[in-house]
Amino acid sequence: MAELVYMTSRRANARLFIETGVPVAIATDFCSSIRATSLLTTLAVAAPWFRMTPGEVIVAATLNGAYSLGRQSACGSLDVGKRGDLIILDCSHPDEVCLAVGAPLLDQVVINGRVVLGEQA
Repeated sequence: MAELVYMTSRRANARLFIETGVPVAIATDFCSSIRATSLLTTLAVAAPWFRMTPGEVIVAATLNGAYSLGRQSACGSLDVGKRGDLIILDCSHPDEVCLAVGAPLLDQVVINGRVVLGEQA
């Protein structure tokens, strides 16, 4: 997001990282000059900007993000023994995360196995 806000043509070469086995992590870029707070929008913008597939940006924001923080054993994927943190999206295919920029896809938020936003909250 910073590259778009600052209107630079330079960007990280995520494609090269991925092709050479380097994990890529994606997160929002919230700071004093950039108020990017929507992870869904960040993923939608990151896919074409960094030449990543929808699946790659989802992994970059979940499991790879957890690894980057040293939290992979506690979160980042849906595995037995990990925190039950997830979002439920109202879309028919994961690719829609990157195709429906700005669409209201968020249906529910589950934190530690409990619905905190959405239908059952």
